Amino acid sequence: LVGPAEGIEAPARPRTTPAERRRGPDDARPASPPTSGNRDPMQLEDVLVTARKIVESVQSAPLTIHVFDPAELARGGQGGLLDVAQRTPGFVFQTYSSSFHASPTLRGISQFDITSPVANVSTVVDGIYLPRNYSVDLGIVDVARVEIAKGPQSTLYGSNAFAGVIAYSLARPGDRPTLEFGAVTGNAGRLDYKLAAGTPQVEGRAGLRVHYARTQFAGTWRNLWPIAPGQDLGGRDNETWGATIDLRPTERITIGLDGFELRRHEDLKPAFNLTSNDPDSVLGCSPFICGTLSWNLVDYKSPGSRH
Repeated sequence: LVGPAEGIEAPARPRTTPAERRRGPDDARPASPPTSGNRDPMQLEDVLVTARKIVESVQSAPLTIHVFDPAELARGGQGGLLDVAQRTPGFVFQTYSSSFHASPTLRGISQFDITSPVANVSTVVDGIYLPRNYSVDLGIVDVARVEIAKGPQSTLYGSNAFAGVIAYSLARPGDRPTLEFGAVTGNAGRLDYKLAAGTPQVEGRAGLRVHYARTQFAGTWRNLWPIAPGQDLGGRDNETWGATIDLRPTERITIGLDGFELRRHEDLKPAFNLTSNDPDSVLGCSPFICGTLSWNLVDYKSPGSRH
């Protein structure tokens, strides 16, 4: 029909200005922003970070930052940097023989000397620098957030933050009493458990939070070397405990006291080294290895071998 049918009143068309007619559907604006009571379920939660030593939204920070909260760390397993690296593009945490000789790498900038106290990636806990590679993986310590900031951060953290920063934020007392417990069990002696409790800040002046955690794993690799038969490799027995105290004597002064102890016992990774410098070995083509490698080390040991 060209016009309205007889007996039916056509609705009045709203009058528009030329500027409004030039606007497309993508230029439409809501009449009023959604309120907290009518929040859009598709809206992302605002994530706060402190990599630049200020509290700001991760969306507005001019850095490439990956943030992990306690729930995400727990879903990853033990919660250490090995789990974080598996879910962070451009971040590699190489542990070599064990995590005591760790070397974090960001954007391909690796550490040439793993024994050097000055690394390419800086690690801080609540802004305090950790100067040794064996202490960068806090693992089961009671942390509230782990931030991986990629790219040079030397202006804020010094020359050893050329590749980036690993920033830990410890869990602090909240506004209400808290009691948290979690446990994970599995085969090969796997048992992880953590207990944390906190008191609310008394009259807004003081708060306390304590924690204890332990992770045990017997390992799954059988040691075939005749010197230590039957000993498994790749296990761990780590334990930590600590406390966090927040004091606020005045409205403008806040004092945070943090202390924790982390005891780590980790087996060496399963590996073996074949040497061709032994003239009595069965390799037979020094200094190269000919043929197919065997998982049985005894295959490379002759009766007169000194290695």
